[in-house]
Amino acid sequence: MEVGRWENVGETPAVRKWVVEEGDGDLIETGDEIYLGYRGSYKSDEGGDSTGGQEIVFDDRERRVAPLCVTMGRDQTIPGLERALMTMREGERARIVVGASEAFGPMGNPHGFHGAGAGIPPNTDLLFDLRILHVERGVTLRGESCTPLEYARRLKLEGAEHYRSKRVFWAVAKWQAALRAAEQAGKKAGGEEEARATEEVTVLLHNNLAQACLALNCPRFALEATEKVLAVEPHNVKGLFRKGKAYYAQRRCEEARDAFQLALLHAPPDGTEAAALRKHLSTVEKALAIQTKKSDKLFGNLMGAGLRQQLYTDDDIERERELEKQARLRKCKYCGKEVEDVQMARHVIKYHDPSQQKKKKTDEKEEEEFDKSHFPFLFGDSS
Repeated sequence: MEVGRWENVGETPAVRKWVVEEGDGDLIETGDEIYLGYRGSYKSDEGGDSTGGQEIVFDDRERRVAPLCVTMGRDQTIPGLERALMTMREGERARIVVGASEAFGPMGNPHGFHGAGAGIPPNTDLLFDLRILHVERGVTLRGESCTPLEYARRLKLEGAEHYRSKRVFWAVAKWQAALRAAEQAGKKAGGEEEARATEEVTVLLHNNLAQACLALNCPRFALEATEKVLAVEPHNVKGLFRKGKAYYAQRRCEEARDAFQLALLHAPPDGTEAAALRKHLSTVEKALAIQTKKSDKLFGNLMGAGLRQQLYTDDDIERERELEKQARLRKCKYCGKEVEDVQMARHVIKYHDPSQQKKKKTDEKEEEEFDKSHFPFLFGDSS
């Protein structure tokens, strides 16, 4: 397709594409796993005009933690978008219009695109600004016969490999794709054992996502992931631990302390997790002590002397002031005089510094000579 012009994808105009920047390599094929950034929007139909109205952004993957990971041929996205992606190459940027018949149709999607962002009304045409970030060739062809649960487990391991290699964004994308595969597995679960296995994989994936979001300094998304873990397993130690870390990253120290304490309650007492929990708990308690001290000082300054006069008599206040003054006094090591802390340096310089004493004597002598010359009668000199 040519750059800078609208063209139909396929025979019908339900999907149209405008190439902004060409990519490199071969076209994307069935079985390829792609990572893409996108911004999705649609026009509101205010006033009954579907072509006008306000543009509403339902999701902006460029602003989210990681790109979207989609495997071609596994029905992981809407049909129109998948058809358009099959005409693209790695590095390509394009605008894609997907008609309602190739998107969510008359049902719409109140849960947002891929479970994120705002809901999409029925019979809505969608506009995507896409970027193909990376393509892994023939991923599903290497294990075409695997079940959705096996596929989720494989994606989980691949995400862990990315995480160990410090490619955290790609790890998040893999784990999000694994969660979608696990969701499919949950819908097709044939028995209680398979449903339990799917639930275990889902919990592990959400825990991994929480850890990755913390590494990316995104505590809000980490909290969302830990909430999903704890909804299934309320006493999951890793989930509580990472929830506490996310709270602490947001400076919500009391909630972080509660999460760490609950995790410590259910962690093996002699394990490495318990030691790490105690260390984090100590850090949070120190931060809480500092916060409390600052709050007390702030409220003390705000309330002022008025509240103290209500709580104490005049004698009590006077005694308190005297004690505070005594606490500030120190004895001078040269003369033994009691002087306030803030005045001690000035006192030593003024009364005990030899250079200052010499200057003082010089000044006194000059003053005396001036008086003798101008006021001789003060010294009994009548001449």
